[in-house]
Amino acid sequence: MSKHGILNNIINFIINNYSQRRLWIMFFGTIAFMVVFATIGFYIGVGQPINNSEVTKKILDVMFNASEEQMYEQIVAYGDHGRNLCLYATLIADTFFPMVFGSFFSFFLVWLYKDSKYKIVILTPLLVVLFDYAENLQIALLLINFPERLSLVAYTCNICTSIKWVLLGFVLLFICLGFNVKKKRSY
Repeated sequence: MSKHGILNNIINFIINNYSQRRLWIMFFGTIAFMVVFATIGFYIGVGQPINNSEVTKKILDVMFNASEEQMYEQIVAYGDHGRNLCLYATLIADTFFPMVFGSFFSFFLVWLYKDSKYKIVILTPLLVVLFDYAENLQIALLLINFPERLSLVAYTCNICTSIKWVLLGFVLLFICLGFNVKKKRSY
């Protein structure tokens, strides 16, 4: 089977599993997970200054193009309780969240592109999910091995995080463009 055959099979699988009901379920699931992560962020102290500096605590998942030093500054600032909380959130909640938001975005793109020649964009959220899982694995390694510093893991984690956010930007761009594609099809 050719590469295009495999991609078309995946696209068709997603299209065949699409329904407005599933789209709404994944939307509300995404919102629910965001509430969970906001609550965890609150307990870790996200947004609070680190040692009376202008630097604030952040979740590692959202740090675009962070250096190893910046990542470990955050890990230290979490404290023991915050690191444990972040580790469990990464290993448990962030195992399911990428599947939920990836499904939501894929189904949303199906709704916009299913009858167009641009169906390939439906796969973009799957790439986001893959890089999110790679990022989560590396964040877990950084947290588990702390205080030991894993430079290569921090470096590859940053690459995965940055690629994830760039790809998510493309997903949002495809959604915006998709409204135009859908509008043209409805004439």
